[in-house]
Amino acid sequence: MTRNTLDEQRSQLNGSGTITQPDHQQKSQLNGSGTITQPDQQPLHQANHQQEDSASSLHSSGTSESQSPLSSGAGTLVMAMGIGIMLTFLGMRLIGTAPKVQKTDSPVETVQTPAAVPSAETPAAVPSAVPAQTVTVADVKTTTVNRTLEAIGSVAAFEEIRVKSQATGLQIKQVLVREGEFVKAGQVMVRLDNAVLQAQLAQAQAAVAQAEARLAELKAGTRSEEKAQARARLDQAKARLRQAQASIPRQIDQAKAQVASAEAQLSLAKRRYESQKKLIAEGAISQDRYNEVESQYFSAQANLSEAQQRLEQTRNTNSPEIAQLEAAVVEAQQQLQQRLAGSRPEVIAQAQAQLARENAQVQLVMAQLKDTQVVAPVSGKVATRNARVGDITSSSETLFTIIEKGRLELLLRVPETQLSQIRIGQPVEISSRGDSSLKLSGTVREIDPIVDQQSRQALVKVDLPNSGSLLPGMFLRGSITISSTTGLTIPSKAVLPQPDTSTIVYRLEANNTVKAQPVVMGELLLSGQVEINSGLSPSDRIVLKGAAFLKDGDRVEVLETQ
Repeated sequence: MTRNTLDEQRSQLNGSGTITQPDHQQKSQLNGSGTITQPDQQPLHQANHQQEDSASSLHSSGTSESQSPLSSGAGTLVMAMGIGIMLTFLGMRLIGTAPKVQKTDSPVETVQTPAAVPSAETPAAVPSAVPAQTVTVADVKTTTVNRTLEAIGSVAAFEEIRVKSQATGLQIKQVLVREGEFVKAGQVMVRLDNAVLQAQLAQAQAAVAQAEARLAELKAGTRSEEKAQARARLDQAKARLRQAQASIPRQIDQAKAQVASAEAQLSLAKRRYESQKKLIAEGAISQDRYNEVESQYFSAQANLSEAQQRLEQTRNTNSPEIAQLEAAVVEAQQQLQQRLAGSRPEVIAQAQAQLARENAQVQLVMAQLKDTQVVAPVSGKVATRNARVGDITSSSETLFTIIEKGRLELLLRVPETQLSQIRIGQPVEISSRGDSSLKLSGTVREIDPIVDQQSRQALVKVDLPNSGSLLPGMFLRGSITISSTTGLTIPSKAVLPQPDTSTIVYRLEANNTVKAQPVVMGELLLSGQVEINSGLSPSDRIVLKGAAFLKDGDRVEVLETQ
């Protein structure tokens, strides 16, 4: 069946088919009663299913017609009845009634629905009652609002102490603390190898004992045997001097004899030299023979000169040997006199000075031994540990860093344009983006007087409370309270943002309806409250839970007031 054929049948149905429509009074009665008597009592949705089945049958018949054309009038009648039923129910949807569909070729069939469907086009339709929505409300409160300045910064140690070893070149034997531990001032942190220093201490103590004995001896005076020994040493020195002096004439005679012998040898060598000189001129001897004789002549001259010098030294009474022996005699005499007179005060003082020097050496070694134990200079928390067993200490190497008393501070970077609003002692609320549970309170302790030339920011130092959750290097946010005023506050959850960037709240009216009230927000408080600069008064009550599902004028039922 073509589309033109369907249009013709729809036109015939609208022209010949009788569709009875109730008048306005019947409409009112139907809207009042809500039902129309129907023989089979089928619900409206079942009728709709029938319409869909009829439409599907029409479609299937229309598609099959191209293969086997329908020439029977019965098929056309059935199709017309289906279209009529469909149009009937569409009319029921529009006017809210259940019309009767009458066909001229079939008995009258009455269709009724279980209830009238309200329509906006029906002027006499009665609106259905909307139930009140349950909500919770909150009172607008007058509280103290703190004006804050937001800044970010890092946690740092208030005072970081670097621990180094005073003793250098020693091996670390023990490390007694770990990172994160608290230490007390004077607590041993590292022990170094002290074997060499222990040996040096023993040696220094022995030197002290020797110096003490020497001093005691000088104070006690000279004994008789020491005096006898001093006299014997003097006699021996004198005897050696006399012996040396007595040997001088004999030594002179020996020196003279050596000079005479040297002269005789020189005379002989000279005669040989002169004769050989003539022979070499005549060519009677070889050149080697002549050279040998000439060498002997020169050697004889040298021997004579040496013998003459020894003779002169022997004749000189101030020879080094005699002078040395005379000095020994003088020294022995002084020692004897010293033994006889006893120890002089200056000698005793010299012995006392020697003893003091040895004692100082002992104290020096003991101090070095003390440095083999590296102790904590202050009480605090161990931040870093670089000491390892087996390492060799150096004066430039840091073994530990200690945070004095575990005290930390927050270094906030504040632009120079906002520095004038900050004062020492202002409270600071501290939070962390990474840890929402971290909430601390601090105080501005110091404002750095220097502004960084690159960033145009200055450091604001904030004292932090002792907390195990804080570590140096953490990135935190600080809200510095720069002033406090009294204002209206409500829970921030009650504020609804609008597409035009404005904000509203639903204010509870006296008749339990709500009104969409535009508001202007101020400071956002950490307690979940928000300041309202305009739009509300202290006596107002606003919807908290359920506000997102309301519209202006809705009736509500208050479940709870917060």
